[in-house]
Amino acid sequence: MIDFWGITSNPDPAQNCATCVKAADLLGDHPDATGTKTYYYYTTVGKRKQLNTAVSYVSIPYAATEIGAATVPFKYRFGNTSKIVSNQLLSDISAGLYIGRKWGRTRFYADKERNHNSAAFTIGFMLSPTIISIDSTNTRNEVKTKSDEMGITTALATMYSYRDISFGLFFGADHPVTGRSGRWVYANKPWIGFGLGYKLSMLGGGKD
Repeated sequence: MIDFWGITSNPDPAQNCATCVKAADLLGDHPDATGTKTYYYYTTVGKRKQLNTAVSYVSIPYAATEIGAATVPFKYRFGNTSKIVSNQLLSDISAGLYIGRKWGRTRFYADKERNHNSAAFTIGFMLSPTIISIDSTNTRNEVKTKSDEMGITTALATMYSYRDISFGLFFGADHPVTGRSGRWVYANKPWIGFGLGYKLSMLGGGKD
């Protein structure tokens, strides 16, 4: 995709342009041939003159690194027919540290209050501690008494978001760490997780 923007030059960096994308942010500065004068460049977004006129905006791509918390509310574990291990669907929530790379586009309008991110795609890695509950039913009767053991969850995360709605798909595994958790039938087996989210702007305290 190729975007065509109307770029305007002006030697005055302090010029206040009401319809600029961001009056304080320069798209670029370049000296002239003599090196005595610098021209600053900016782009503008026109205002809508009538209600039946399409709203004008500039769509600019961006990429950013994200670090934060991620949650996986649903997991589907794959079993093993040779060992008579059934598939399993869980609705418990896993939360952990997430780091990823996000690509998207931001729309800038003449009304700066309307500026927002439209669609974005994120791919990253998730790491979190987890509790593994083991008993006779999920250890092929090798463990007689129920106990909670420590484990580590690792997952590859992919997310798609459009404005305030996001959908995540996770591919991971739970790795036993302590006690008898190594006898767990789902130890180190892959699972698929997914979730749907909605950002409440009134609670977020910020704007896109």
